[in-house]
Amino acid sequence: MADPEPKDRPVKEPEATTPTAEPDVKTSIDFVDEPSGSISKPKSVGWAKQPWKEYGQQALEYLGKLDYLGDFFAKYQGPITTLVLILVAFVAVKVILAAINAINDIPLLSPLFEVIGLGFSGWFIWRYLARASTRKELIEDIKALGDQVTGGKD
Repeated sequence: MADPEPKDRPVKEPEATTPTAEPDVKTSIDFVDEPSGSISKPKSVGWAKQPWKEYGQQALEYLGKLDYLGDFFAKYQGPITTLVLILVAFVAVKVILAAINAINDIPLLSPLFEVIGLGFSGWFIWRYLARASTRKELIEDIKALGDQVTGGKD
């Protein structure tokens, strides 16, 4: 086992280092005589380059050369739109199913929704299916809705 350092031995302090050369960055703060509480626009600093602008310009130049991409989209606009709508519908169904599963995991909500569904089903049967006159009313309402959707009768 190594002996601990003796307490009477001097401890070396780290030496302060001084920069050997001036940094390339020039900073200056210009104070403007303005009333207290006002906000002034900062002056633009010449040394602060924004490389994202250069990358954005290069990307725009490259995309400008892709005329065939625009022609492709114009030619196949219908199928591409259909494909995108199918993908959006698929994602929407997945999100809705995830939300329903999350709701079903809450202890009292699932049985409550089942009771509400049974009550609505009982009301619907009593209101529309129990008598012949109300069945005719239901059929007329369904036909009217179908005509509104398909544009049959006005």
